Amino acid sequence: MSVTDGPEDDDATPLHPALRRVAAPPMGALLGFELVEVSGGRAVMQVAPRAEHENGGGVTHGGLTASLIDSATGCAILSAVAADAVIATVDLNITYARPIPIDGGTLTATATVDHLGRTVAVASCEVRDPKGRVVTLGRATYAVRTR
Repeated sequence: MSVTDGPEDDDATPLHPALRRVAAPPMGALLGFELVEVSGGRAVMQVAPRAEHENGGGVTHGGLTASLIDSATGCAILSAVAADAVIATVDLNITYARPIPIDGGTLTATATVDHLGRTVAVASCEVRDPKGRVVTLGRATYAVRTR
């Protein structure tokens, strides 16, 4: 999927301008995130843990999936707000369900918008390993402002 291209059908909502840049922001590129799918309050992102993501204990550092959840929930919300909206994370809650091996394969984060208000939005996210097991859960609250 190319996030720089708009939807192909005329009835679809065009991508939020910020989502056009999300494929390669410096932080996402540094961590190896890939935006796979985004539309209508839902986003899917992936990352394959690398040696640089190790926490020193032989498994993936929790900050990798926390950042993945923050990015995926932000994309889900951006796909649902007005084009002139700006969002900022104000709360991020993470639950680590199981350790993630460095060589365990690609992780998939699926985020959905739970609440979209005029000034506050909330989204939840599950991160699953290649076997479909939940490895990390998250919920993020965002301030929503219009320009």
